[in-house]
Amino acid sequence: IHLATLDLAALELGKDLPAHEILWKLREVLFHDQLRTPLFDSVYMMIWQEDHPGQEMKMPKTQSQDWLDIGLNTLAGATNSSGILTFARKLWEKGRDRTSRKRIQNILGGRSPLDWNRRERLENLPKLLWADITQAFEANPILRIALCIDEYEQIQLTKPRELSADGCIQELLGGLFFDPATLDRFAVVVMGREKLRWDMVYDPEWKGLIESHILNGLSENDTLFFLTEK
Repeated sequence: IHLATLDLAALELGKDLPAHEILWKLREVLFHDQLRTPLFDSVYMMIWQEDHPGQEMKMPKTQSQDWLDIGLNTLAGATNSSGILTFARKLWEKGRDRTSRKRIQNILGGRSPLDWNRRERLENLPKLLWADITQAFEANPILRIALCIDEYEQIQLTKPRELSADGCIQELLGGLFFDPATLDRFAVVVMGREKLRWDMVYDPEWKGLIESHILNGLSENDTLFFLTEK
C-alpha cells in the first residue's frame, strides 16, 4: 500500500488557492516509483509556462523516470521558457502512448492539449491525473493507495465555484470512487474541523460514499496551550 499525506495547514491562499496548484501538491505526495503522471505533468507545465513567462521551472525533488526518458540532452535545457513546451509535448506523447486509448479519447475529444485554450487545460487537469492514476493501477495489479488530506477546512466551500481547489479535489476523487475498477484500490481519509459537504455542494451521490466520524476534542492541557499560544 502506498501511503500519501497532504497537509493543507500551511496554504497561504486557502479557499482562493488555484485549482491547478492544489492538484500539483496532490500529485507530489502521490508520486512514487509505481505511480507516474506524464499526462497531468505535461499539461500542468503548459499552464506553468503561461503563468511564468521567461522564468525557469524547478524540477520536483522526486524526478519522474518518465521525465528522464524523454530523450532531451539535459533536464536543465527543458526548464527554461523556450524549452518547456517542447518538453511538455514529448512528455504528453509518452503518457498518451502508454494509456488506454479509449480513456484518453474521452478526455481529448479528438484534440491535442497543445490546441486547448487555458480554460480547457485547467478543466481537464483532474481528468488527466485520474487517467494517470488509473493507468498505474492497470500496470500494477497489486498497487493500493491510501491518501490522507488534513486541515481540509482550509479549502472547503459552502457553494460551488468554478475551478476551485475544493471542486477539483472532489472531481478527481469522484472519478476514482465512482469507477468500479479503482473503488477498492484507492482509500481517502479527509480530516478537518468541518463536516465534508461534497454531497450538498456538488453531487448528492457522495452521501453514499462519505463515512463521517467525530474525533475526540483536545485535552485540557492542549486546550490551554492552544489558547495561550494562538
